[in-house]
Amino acid sequence: MSRTSAAPARRWPWLGWTLWPVFAVLAGFGAWAVLEACGLAWPGGRPILHFCPRPAEAAVDDRLLLLEAEQARQAVLEERLDRLRIAAAARPPCPTTPPAVPDTALPDLAVPEPAAPTEVAEAPAPPVPDIPEEAWEEQETDFLEGCWTLISDYATQDINTGEIFSVASWQMCFDENGNGQQTLIYENGVTCESAVEAGFTDDGRLQVPDLDDVRCDNNSRILQRMMVCDRRPDGTAYCVTRTLRTGAGSEVIFRR
Repeated sequence: MSRTSAAPARRWPWLGWTLWPVFAVLAGFGAWAVLEACGLAWPGGRPILHFCPRPAEAAVDDRLLLLEAEQARQAVLEERLDRLRIAAAARPPCPTTPPAVPDTALPDLAVPEPAAPTEVAEAPAPPVPDIPEEAWEEQETDFLEGCWTLISDYATQDINTGEIFSVASWQMCFDENGNGQQTLIYENGVTCESAVEAGFTDDGRLQVPDLDDVRCDNNSRILQRMMVCDRRPDGTAYCVTRTLRTGAGSEVIFRR
């Protein structure tokens, strides 16, 4: 039986040599197809092999994984930043230390004690004018009641020698009817007094005449005068006084 089975093997000895080349050719075509699918190309007669591209779905999955990882990392960083902000807000403020100054740089200075709060005084009411405008227009002399003082310069002249004497003060005091008394004191101490009377003229001006010559305590006298006054906007009286015998005159201002 061993001879019978060995006879056919020696009958087709060429069959094995024929099948192996065919198998090699088929394997080559299969490898070529795989390599070409993975990116094998022959530009200019030179083979170039690229890595096989991944499917589009796989690339999308990779991008999603990277995005999720980046989002997770950002969330961790934001959580750390929030903790740092809370910790910084809870810390007490840093004390400020003034720069050190040498003892010899400045002299010792006394620090004043804080002043006690002071009460704010109310603003005083505006003063009432010496001559109210309504009273002046009504031409009644009751507003004259009281004493009026000269606030301007005034002097008289000796008609014999021409010497001028300056008046230090001049005051006129009236009752509600305009009846009054005047006193002049010169800078040299001589005092002169006389009666006066005030009243309004037809043209609305205040007239204050001396009722006689003004007698002085040194046996001299001031010749009788006539004084006519107008009301100034500030409520004072602007007057012109003239000697009745000579006509010499002066401008004077009185206020209460």
